Formats: sequence, structure tokens, C-alpha cells
Amino acid sequence: MSLQAKVISVSDDKIKAKVKVKPVASCNGCKACAGLIKANKNSLKEQEITVLTNDIPIKENDIVTLELTEYQGSKAALILYGVPIIGFIGGMLISPIFCSMLATQVTDGARIIGALIGFVLSILFIALYIRKNKTETFMMHIASKISED
Repeated sequence: MSLQAKVISVSDDKIKAKVKVKPVASCNGCKACAGLIKANKNSLKEQEITVLTNDIPIKENDIVTLELTEYQGSKAALILYGVPIIGFIGGMLISPIFCSMLATQVTDGARIIGALIGFVLSILFIALYIRKNKTETFMMHIASKISED
């Protein structure tokens, strides 16, 4: 998925840039970057977002191409959908170990509680992962500079 944008400002460390992007009509209904830009039928107007520069030398008023790779989308889907399922199943499978440590009988209720604990822990893991790796994982990046203004 790629879009054109106009650079508004570049950070001092030249790692991030603030750009003004206008979703095109083909963005309507697409969910590829729905969390990054508000691409729905009511908001096909210019928006400011922060993107990674990828060490491309840019300055204010440059026109650039923004990109969100398939890899980033797949990684986000795995993190947001796969990790909770793994936590849920893992918690259910580990619950007999905790039951034996507590010298109690393994019941369906214990498995359900274990599954819920695994699910909650996986959600906490996702929250921490996103906080730490938001820049690399969930941000669009500049693929190329089209023109200078």
C-alpha cells in the first residue's frame, strides 16, 4: 500500500517526519492502514501523520511516497490475533501443572481460569510490545522522494 504525501517537518534526528497525506478514493473501505490514517468514507481529507524517513534525505515541502509493507501487516496481525490465542491455549494447557502444585484436582473450571489468565497475560505482553516497538512495527515509512518543492 502506498500513498503520496507532502513533508511538513523533519525531526532533529532525521528519523521521523511529519507529513500531510490525503487518502485517495481507492482508500475508501480499505483497512490496510486504518489505524494510521483515518481512511473511511467520511474522512478523505488531508491528515497529518508521523512516518519514518528510512535515511532518505528530505526537507520541508518535499513530495514523497509512503509505504506500508505486507510484512508489517502480517506481523501486526500475528501479534494482535495469534498471541492471544497462544496465551489462551497455553494457559489452558499449563493449568494442570498449577493444580498439581496446589494439590487440587484438575477440573474444567481450573482450565478455564488458566486459559483466562494466559489470555490476560498475552494482552499485557502485546501492550508492552507495542509500546516498545511501535516505531518499527506500526508506522508507515517513506519509500522514495518524488519531487522537491
